[in-house]
Amino acid sequence: MHCCNLPYMMVPKYIDNDINENCIFEYSWFDNYFEGADRNAYFIKNNDNYLGMVFVNENLQFNKKGKSIAEFLILPKYRRNHLGKRVAYEIFNKLKGNWEVQPMENNPIAYFFGITL
Repeated sequence: MHCCNLPYMMVPKYIDNDINENCIFEYSWFDNYFEGADRNAYFIKNNDNYLGMVFVNENLQFNKKGKSIAEFLILPKYRRNHLGKRVAYEIFNKLKGNWEVQPMENNPIAYFFGITL
């Protein structure tokens, strides 16, 4: 499945993924978010437009139980209107419990967003 690969094309300076023979950035765990009980995938839509995505898993670094934001993306043209913050809080409220949010330190925008939640 390739529906989440476009966002990775937009942030190549922040990730180490390589481009495959089909010119797509691979995301090794994509299918797991639709098969595993410990993972959830959410696609953010408005009418027929996809605005972004959130992938949640239970791969924790600091807590024994809880959830972690594995991937969080709002497409650039939908940013700067607090959509990301609204979506994050909606996910936190939907999946109650302990949360870990680890933004990429080499991505200053993601890092700032993560520490302000």
